[in-house]
Amino acid sequence: MGDGGENLEELIRSVEDQIRRVEQKIDRVEVQIDGCRDDEEKKHLRHKEAQLRDEKAQLRNKEAQLRDEKAQLRDEKAQIRVQILQERDSIDHSAELLEGLLLPPVIELPQDGVGLARVLFPSWHGEQHGQLPVVNKTYLRIRNRFPKFAEEFLRVTDVSTLSMSLSSTLEEATIAPKSEMDVSYTVQGYLRRFFNACNEYSLDGATLDLTFNKSEKLSLSKSNATLSRKRPDTLGVMSQCTFLVGEDKLSDLSEAENGISLKMQPLNPRFYGDLRFILGYIAAGTKFQWVFIGKDRSLVRIEPLLDLAKIPNRILLILSIFNAFTLVRKMAEKIPPIPGRHAMFSSLVQGDCTIYFLNDSVRKKIKNFKSYCEATATDFNVVNRAYNDVKGSPYLPMVIEEPELGRGGDSYKVTIGPLGYSPRIRSEEDTKMLAKSVCNALKVLHEKGFVHRDVRLPNIVEITHGQFMLIDLETVAESPFFVHPSFHYLTDWSRDMLENSHYTPKSDMYQLGKLLGDKFATFTRSPSAQQFISRLMSKQVDANTALEDPWLKVDEEMSGM
Repeated sequence: MGDGGENLEELIRSVEDQIRRVEQKIDRVEVQIDGCRDDEEKKHLRHKEAQLRDEKAQLRNKEAQLRDEKAQLRDEKAQIRVQILQERDSIDHSAELLEGLLLPPVIELPQDGVGLARVLFPSWHGEQHGQLPVVNKTYLRIRNRFPKFAEEFLRVTDVSTLSMSLSSTLEEATIAPKSEMDVSYTVQGYLRRFFNACNEYSLDGATLDLTFNKSEKLSLSKSNATLSRKRPDTLGVMSQCTFLVGEDKLSDLSEAENGISLKMQPLNPRFYGDLRFILGYIAAGTKFQWVFIGKDRSLVRIEPLLDLAKIPNRILLILSIFNAFTLVRKMAEKIPPIPGRHAMFSSLVQGDCTIYFLNDSVRKKIKNFKSYCEATATDFNVVNRAYNDVKGSPYLPMVIEEPELGRGGDSYKVTIGPLGYSPRIRSEEDTKMLAKSVCNALKVLHEKGFVHRDVRLPNIVEITHGQFMLIDLETVAESPFFVHPSFHYLTDWSRDMLENSHYTPKSDMYQLGKLLGDKFATFTRSPSAQQFISRLMSKQVDANTALEDPWLKVDEEMSGM
């Protein structure tokens, strides 16, 4: 709070010390009074005690006054701070400066490494480029050392948030890294600072969400603890799609390149459409280089190789970051509009369950798996058998890496595919297709002797238009499943779905009927739809019979099945 606040703090502490000393004197006098036999002496001591208590009260009042002054001073400083911020905001031209730096939104997406280099480093190809806005002091210092470079790539502006950030970044010393974390810290500083500036000041509201140091293992066993089982160190996501990945190493740029090659996967055309590449980088020591990552995982290094220990190279990197933001913004406009997709290499945590999204598969991990099995009344053998018994069905997950228990059996993992997205239900026909897919999935499960027990919308994903998949086989049980009185019902369960205290295949059908009636009431108003739902919820039909229902007789060409 400045000198005034510090002085008040010292005065308050001094008064508190005085109060403690007075209290100690009062304690001593009270002890003397208790042991005194002389009435006159006792009277004198009581008078002294009263004086001390008055002194203590005065000190308390003084302390309260000082604290009030401190609070008032704090409020005054807060008001001044607000005024300063308001004044700064009224003259801060960061948004205007940023728009002057970004490439025009009409740029064509590059088709190869050469095209990417022209977008990121237009000055290297004789094309128009931006100039970083910096404060006058920074400009003069850099011009003294690099006059031509300063004149071409820098310009003096007023003191704004962006120009101050750029100036401090260009002038700060680069220390030789001693660990991989040091490299990551340096690179993250540039990416976070200037991509976030784009997020904050960009006028169209586009944002690139950055995630760093996401290299945790996606496997439980030591045998799989390889680079290919990790995610890249840096992820950049826009519109729920990964467009930027990066890898940091201590000193060897080739090692960073190998690392990102092992971790990358082909781009899924369902999510990336015709996009030919995503943007990547590799970093080691003070070196940084952008890379073109083709949809087939091929890598092409983009010149120039930058040394961040050199100020001219820092300027080029920052300019290329602004260009990269414009590029990613354009890439996000080109991908198929699929709400509910999950970005490649992202993760989703749901209690003890973590789901990692890869290019066309997901890896699911459950910690405390023993507790999970106890709560759901299932076990690993049942789940493992279910995944293997339903292989080949397009309506149920395909096992890519077999279910596996970790050491001690208290952790679980499985990798399954294909990768779907949240169902897009916009008509009665869409609703029929979803119902038909789920009936086909349940038909397979029931014929193999299992019940799913969790037929809810979160456990249904859309694979392609008109085809859906029932997921989450970790809830399966052998059929029929006896529901013990002490069993805690799963989500959305009710007594009505059971048959004589058993969860049966027709209980799964009941759940499907409830789902259709609750979540898709708008599209299930027709008499045939209502009759279908009624038959499901009255447990009149099994999956085979349901598939023959007139409501599900969708034109094969429309259903895509």
